[in-house]
Amino acid sequence: MGANILGPREPFVPVPYFWTDHYDLRIQLSGVIPDDADAAIVEGDPGDNKFVQTFSSGGELRAVLGWNSPRGMALYRRELTA
Repeated sequence: MGANILGPREPFVPVPYFWTDHYDLRIQLSGVIPDDADAAIVEGDPGDNKFVQTFSSGGELRAVLGWNSPRGMALYRRELTA
């Protein structure tokens, strides 16, 4: 956004993000999951109630879901917003 002061103006388009805590459960989602997304568990295991799942389309990361995995989520969220 600060680059707009020095150069050509570009719209600020933030990556959507939300999180919620319910008792001992933290759910985080960043990005927008496309209808044609390829989903992959990249960290953890749903059976252990702790995992990170990515959603890609056209070879690009589009969204990431963290389920009781805030540290794992942070890495993929940075990649998504880069």
